[in-house]
Amino acid sequence: MSSDVIIVGGGVIGCTAAYALAWAGFTVTEIEREQMGGQVAVVNTGMLGPYTEIKHPPAFAAFAERSFAQWPSLAESLYEETGLDLELVRSGLLQVALTDEEGARLQQAAAHFPAAAGAHWLDTASARELEPALAPTVRGALRLPTEAHVNNQRLMRALLLAGGRRGVRYVTGAPVHAVELDGAAATVLVGAERLSAARVVLAAGSWTGALAATLGLHLPTVPVRGQLVNVRGEHRPVEHILYTENGYCLAKRDGTLVLGGTMERVGYRSTPTAGGVRDILARTSELLPGLADLTFAGAVAGLRPHLPDDAPAIGALPGAEQVVVATGHFRNGVLLAPATAASVVALVEGRSAPPGLALFDPARFARASEAGRSTSVYPETV
Repeated sequence: MSSDVIIVGGGVIGCTAAYALAWAGFTVTEIEREQMGGQVAVVNTGMLGPYTEIKHPPAFAAFAERSFAQWPSLAESLYEETGLDLELVRSGLLQVALTDEEGARLQQAAAHFPAAAGAHWLDTASARELEPALAPTVRGALRLPTEAHVNNQRLMRALLLAGGRRGVRYVTGAPVHAVELDGAAATVLVGAERLSAARVVLAAGSWTGALAATLGLHLPTVPVRGQLVNVRGEHRPVEHILYTENGYCLAKRDGTLVLGGTMERVGYRSTPTAGGVRDILARTSELLPGLADLTFAGAVAGLRPHLPDDAPAIGALPGAEQVVVATGHFRNGVLLAPATAASVVALVEGRSAPPGLALFDPARFARASEAGRSTSVYPETV
């Protein structure tokens, strides 16, 4: 078996890149330590919030806007190839103020959003007219009418199906131990097997740092656990994405209300906890007092890869152009997946890097002074 490109990591970044590379004519093998789908199939709301989630620096905001603009074409392409509707819903988003102080901050912030965001302030009555389920005690909301969400589980199914139809070979349950340079190619060590390709893409989420360390690159990816709670009622409880300083929620087309907002540095523990569920329900109940009448439908947790400066790492390794890194998207992997995949294709093809990509240079954290510098904080395999 041989491929033009080997991708390590089967999450939304790896799978979108695999699909884009296969579309561009490359043969692709994608390797995942567990099951394809990664953390996003479990612990992502599918929120597409380029203006809410990413404001600075300007190059990062522009990258997020560019990725957001690519979402309709990606959804249409996947639908044409698989017949799966990703449920791309332009619901709009309300940044809700629960106190007068939060309201003042949001009203001041409204003037700093780009015109494309369409941000405008709503008083309490206007916010509750749009979303009657909101608590009467809310102090208003900043509305961003263009923000959207997709069904993340349908997205992963569609990417895997479309990629498979275009020849992507999926290898699951296969921990990668290391990456080695082999002349103009690169080799990944998977158990006792060695697989080589002209290009290797490291998209292993929170585990990417361990692989980068085997090449001497210090890339301090840290896992941050996020927990979500699902509840259901007879009717859709809200139409907009509701976003506060302490959490967020949105309703899927089937009426499931997804509640989230935890960010926990607990290592590689990826199971939901009673405390996490309690905190999410308590915060959301302050926003939606009718929450108590809905049916509890379960809780999930997963790990999000975070880098110290809050930006992803996307780019070729210095001195090792055959290895491309795409990680550290934190809780915006779904939003940033299209633009990241396009960047990976450009890098694999040897074209000029897309605009603004210098901000995400994987070398910005400096090479490790010794080969094993970062390995102590990571598992031995990814």
